[in-house]
Amino acid sequence: MSDQPTPQRKIHRRRGLRLAAALAVGMLVLASCASDSPVATEVVNTDTAAATIDGDTLPDFTMPDPALGLSVPTITGTTVTGQEVIVGGDDTARIYMFVAHWCPHCQEELPEITEWLETDPLPNDVEIVIVSTAVDADRDNYPPSEWIQSEAWPATAIADSPESTIAQSFGLQSFPYWVAADADGTVVQRAGGRLGVAQVETLISLATN
Repeated sequence: MSDQPTPQRKIHRRRGLRLAAALAVGMLVLASCASDSPVATEVVNTDTAAATIDGDTLPDFTMPDPALGLSVPTITGTTVTGQEVIVGGDDTARIYMFVAHWCPHCQEELPEITEWLETDPLPNDVEIVIVSTAVDADRDNYPPSEWIQSEAWPATAIADSPESTIAQSFGLQSFPYWVAADADGTVVQRAGGRLGVAQVETLISLATN
């Protein structure tokens, strides 16, 4: 018997080699596609979260305001979409807007300011930050994370702790509550109640001049 492959065996061998090569190329293509595909980031709604305050607590808001000229504390916390965030200490002027999901004035203020920011974006050196606080699952417009996202808020929105740690450290007394700080983190103005776009622009002017 001869050990030489027959023509039929040669054909089968060539077909086997082509099939193996095709499979190898396919696996390489799949691997390449997998490596180039973006990794989906899961959004986790957060209504309350632990918060750390670095700096002195501001006195309660009264008139005349005892906090003018003091420094706002730096916040380490979590956004309403579950991202860790540090706010403060970075040479950015900020307007802090404290809201409660059940507050009717907050429910009117948030979409108005959001719509304004869509048509008139802020400069890179100034930011409006929402702090969602006083969360109560038994009250209207819960949960706040869904409310804020449904309004398409375009900037940072922080979830306060169940104990309202951030709100207390900024001297909150009513809703909405506003704190304006310049790029050095110095309080230039605080205000309580619904302001509207014109008065928010005044806060921004005070914080940037």
